[in-house]
Amino acid sequence: MFDVGETLVDESRMWAQYAEAANVAPFTLMGVIGSLIERDEPHNKVWDILGVATPAIETEIRAADLYPDALDCLIAAKDADLVVGIAGNQPAGATECLWKLGFAADFVASSSDWGISKPSPGFFSRIAESSDAEPHEILYVGDRLDNDIVPAAVSGFRTVLLERGPWGRIHSRRAESARADLCLGSLDELAKLLNVPDAGARVESANVTQPREPRIRSVRAADVEMLVELFNDLSYPATADQILSRVSRLLRDDMYRMWVVENGENGLDGFAAGHIVFPVEDDQPAAQLIALVTSEHARGGGLGAELCAAFEEWALSQGAHRAVVNSGSDRLRSHDFYKSRGWERTGLRFGKRLA
Repeated sequence: MFDVGETLVDESRMWAQYAEAANVAPFTLMGVIGSLIERDEPHNKVWDILGVATPAIETEIRAADLYPDALDCLIAAKDADLVVGIAGNQPAGATECLWKLGFAADFVASSSDWGISKPSPGFFSRIAESSDAEPHEILYVGDRLDNDIVPAAVSGFRTVLLERGPWGRIHSRRAESARADLCLGSLDELAKLLNVPDAGARVESANVTQPREPRIRSVRAADVEMLVELFNDLSYPATADQILSRVSRLLRDDMYRMWVVENGENGLDGFAAGHIVFPVEDDQPAAQLIALVTSEHARGGGLGAELCAAFEEWALSQGAHRAVVNSGSDRLRSHDFYKSRGWERTGLRFGKRLA
């Protein structure tokens, strides 16, 4: 279970907006907030101290506001077959913003949605209800002792104090931080503890002389820049932002799965995606392979076959009794590839643009 502000989302831009709307220097605003945090006073007293009315700004959370490790950690948690939830004290509209950014979560909620805020015990009761889990089975990740760690622990949750943001930096120095089960500096550290190989990690080593063997893993948000070239090879050119939007949407749906092939040089040589369908002509689910591509220089090396095998293995694990794929009539090499793997031509595909 993840908090939002300064856990998943860097709120620096938001506070800069507040400063501009209040006609106050950002340094002054953050200096006063820091002093309030140190004295354990509500941070919204800042406006009384500065002698200005609370500014009204539009609720907006952009992709650029996310901490670099946020999406990858959520994906790592999903890959570990954990129930993933996001809930924090946020204004109306925040939940919609978070869904649009592609958070791989089973549920996203906020204080404005539930009508109750942290540190109220009722807030954490709602988390347990939404998670369908016992309190001791829930790990709550947040950056504050007063709003996150202490009330979560009182509710019976396990806790992680994230040492970032103004609250996290100050609270992690206090003796009370020992109440947290873990104190971590980043979500990358948490991802590594989830037993997902290399989850969220971008490991670089100048001493590596032998390239690693290519390996297949689930797609991560950090892959989008490298997926641009593969989408071009697939004849579906798209920008990194477009790919992030599409991939993020599919990551939220358990009926979809995506894979990439790492080439051992911090690059990708393949991509595949599939989803489960429930046909009207059959009582059993089927699996549809909706994308499969390997980079031009890696073709002929068996990567396509490995991706297809990964898809087929996943399809079986989801109860699918057959697999289907749509392939353009001009993709003759693709047709030969599927035939070589035991796929049979079963009909024709028709398409019609509706708008």
